[in-house]
Order: sequence, then structure tokens, then C-alpha cells
Amino acid sequence: AFSTEYTIFVGALIATAIAGLVASFAPKTTAVTGSIYSAGMGYALTFMSMIYAMQWKGIIVEAVTLTLLTVAVLAVIYSKGVRVGSRMKTALITCLWVSIIGGLLFMLLAWLAPHSASIVAINNGPIGILFAVIGVLIAAALLMCDFETIQMTVEQGLPAQYEWYASYGLIVGVIYLYLKILNLLAKIANNRK
Repeated sequence: AFSTEYTIFVGALIATAIAGLVASFAPKTTAVTGSIYSAGMGYALTFMSMIYAMQWKGIIVEAVTLTLLTVAVLAVIYSKGVRVGSRMKTALITCLWVSIIGGLLFMLLAWLAPHSASIVAINNGPIGILFAVIGVLIAAALLMCDFETIQMTVEQGLPAQYEWYASYGLIVGVIYLYLKILNLLAKIANNRK
């Protein structure tokens, strides 16, 4: 049964990645591709959450609660007029790409040498927690950018296709934040062992 779930999970990730890329580079398709992304990512998140829940009891409730609280606090902060400037947006996008590339390199190293001292230290030590905190901060700041995109879309009365695109951006942002919080909680739990 687990192998079937894993096969579906991989299929959902592939469909999600393709739909996400198409939605990102062709905003007019977001009504369809964003919906495919959301459905695929819903399944993938459920599967990933199940894996985390099998290792750490209560981690999913904590991650969902912290994600919702973070989104609510960020929405209140945004409503009070706090904005992300253009230089900060550039820095955030740069940090995001560094994070993605660094994460891929780390996954490759973890696959090649899973028991090396540096991999174990990053996975279970303060360095890993620090990287996870930075990931949560980047995700939170990117969510502020999503709020601004939504506000601009509404204020400028852009066509419905851009409303779909803004909604898609918000979904991606919240999912990214949830995954980063989940990763942080797992690293904290590992560090306690």
C-alpha cells in the first residue's frame, strides 16, 4: 500500500511541478494550471505530512497552527501599511534562489554521503535550525509580496486571469511557509533527541 501511495505522490509532484511552471510563466493559463497545482500539491502535502507525523507526534497540528498564525499576523502587519520595498523584493528573490539551489545541493550531498559529519550536523544541529529559521523568514517576507500583488490586482481592476494568478501566488506562498515551518519543527525535534 505504501508503494502505491509513494507512486501517486511522485506523480502528483511531477504534475504539480509542470503545472506550477506553466502557471508561473503563462499567467493566462493559471485558472487551469493553478487548479492542477493546488490539487496535486494538496495530495503531496498530505503524503509529506503523513511521513512527518509518523516520526514526530503532533508536529502537523503545530505546523498548521503556526502557519495560520503567521499568515494572520502578516495580514495584520500588511493592513497597517508595512510594505516590502523593491530592493527588499530583489534581495528576497535572490535569497529564495540561493535557498533552492542550496537545498538541491544539500539533497545531492545527503544522497551521496548520508552519514557524513556535515550532513548530520546540518540535519540535527543548531546550523540546521538556523537555516530553517532563515527559510521561514524568507517565506514570510515572500507572503507579504503576495499580499501586495493581490492588492495591486484589485486596485487596478485587472482582468480575471490576473486574479487567478494572484490567488495562485498566495497558495504557493502559504504552502511554502507551511513546509518551511514543518522543516523547522522537525529540526528542533531532532535537536532535542
